[in-house]
Amino acid sequence: MTSITERVTWLQERSALNFLSPDSLAAIAPALMERRLPAGTTLSHEGDPAEGLYILIAGQAESDRPPERPQLRQTVSLLPGTVLNLQALVLDQPAAQTVTCRRDCQFWYVPAAAFQAIAATNPRLPRASASNSPPPSRNSPRNCNLNKRARPPCVPTS
Repeated sequence: MTSITERVTWLQERSALNFLSPDSLAAIAPALMERRLPAGTTLSHEGDPAEGLYILIAGQAESDRPPERPQLRQTVSLLPGTVLNLQALVLDQPAAQTVTCRRDCQFWYVPAAAFQAIAATNPRLPRASASNSPPPSRNSPRNCNLNKRARPPCVPTS
């Protein structure tokens, strides 16, 4: 198990949550639970309620999200540092994509209720998430890791 300080540092340096303040990350870090999922496991289905916040820390997952035009559906490979369901949790929306583990994956996970409790006690967290997060690209999934300091976060697989 990593310390809170180590988790905050990892989130700042390697995840798409790096736009949040250290205080906001420190509020999230204690709630992070480890989840390991085997290759082939579907983590979330587009349109379903977001079960929680997921941060991919090892492995490779695949995102399938329909664009505005169904004939342009794109599958994108997600690498460590990718954050899933943040927008859905902050805006109380369903999951925007279907995510499947392409290889065995290790995630940090915060259940939706725990995330909402953190957001309620840290009022800057929801506003920062909704207003300061990078906008989604038309060619990438809504929750793709846009951290430019990390290696390329999304690789089309189709």
